[in-house]
Amino acid sequence: MSIRAPSYAPVVAAPISVFILLALASALPAQQLNATEAVIQELIDMVKTTASSSDRQDLADRLLRAVRIASPTDISTATVINLAELLDNDDDWVRIDAAASLANIGPRARPAVPMLRRALQKVQLEQSKASGLAVFGGLTSGETICLALREIGDTPLPSVCVNGPYGYG
Repeated sequence: MSIRAPSYAPVVAAPISVFILLALASALPAQQLNATEAVIQELIDMVKTTASSSDRQDLADRLLRAVRIASPTDISTATVINLAELLDNDDDWVRIDAAASLANIGPRARPAVPMLRRALQKVQLEQSKASGLAVFGGLTSGETICLALREIGDTPLPSVCVNGPYGYG
């Protein structure tokens, strides 16, 4: 009789389904964050604390999907600010998803405008220092930041968002 030691698969941060998080968040007392906002807050915190770049990008994608599911009225100013802090991330993919999330929130994301404008300046500076910053197909967070500013209703838009490299005009 041979005894076999159990084999253990490496512990990998398993992706958390947005729907599982929604189910868990729905158990929160009514006086706390609404369920959707609780999921969004949790995903923001996970993006901020995850060390692996690929895991962070996956979580940022999940965050964007959660924001798309949410009603803008479900998202508080505090959550908008917390989300906008992701624009400081060094990973351009995370910045793309953060800006796209803010664009989806629309005018209710107005408190994020100063952070969006600072992030746009950062992206322009990074692009002037190095080529190849684009995540895919030439897209950088610059385009998505300009889209967010447009969807929020920030006027006047920075010139790079109108006639410059990120312009729609």
